Amino acid sequence: MTAKPRLTDLFDPARSNLEWLQLFYASCCDGVWEGEFGASLDTTDAPGWSFVFDLRGTALSVGESAPEQKLPAPRGVEAWLEDVEFHAECGAHGLDAMLGAFRAWATGRLKAA
Repeated sequence: MTAKPRLTDLFDPARSNLEWLQLFYASCCDGVWEGEFGASLDTTDAPGWSFVFDLRGTALSVGESAPEQKLPAPRGVEAWLEDVEFHAECGAHGLDAMLGAFRAWATGRLKAA
């Protein structure tokens, strides 16, 4: 069994956005969170990608149900907080940028904590 990543592992700039997401997801998994909350990555008919990460029970928790809040994101990516989830959407070629938007928002919150 692989050791659970430490939050400090998330600040390594040499990791790709996908590697970072894998580490962050693994740091949230505790035997319960991944079954009750978790994350999803889907395709859209635009064509494009849709990403949702439930923040409940994570180091990024934003508290109980918050109003929708648009977040800064690179061109071609829409990102926002809705209730207790991070949401993002992008076009077919924007997956890395979309994951990077989540990474930038998340590491900014983690560093501020």
